[in-house]
Amino acid sequence: MYKEPDFLIEYRRIKALAPPKCCHTCDFYIKKTMFCSHYDLDPPEDFVNTQDACPDYIEELPF
Repeated sequence: MYKEPDFLIEYRRIKALAPPKCCHTCDFYIKKTMFCSHYDLDPPEDFVNTQDACPDYIEELPF
């Protein structure tokens, strides 16, 4: 069996990473209006930029 090339190993490593859990990557967060549809409010900037701040985080859908 041939050794996999480094670029393929790196690709698989990156693909396995999860996005940081913050408002910017949450499906509830509407980026254009900076609005949280789950809580029906505009979260403050420090909260939006904090990882693991919200217990109701849902990773944004890719479509």
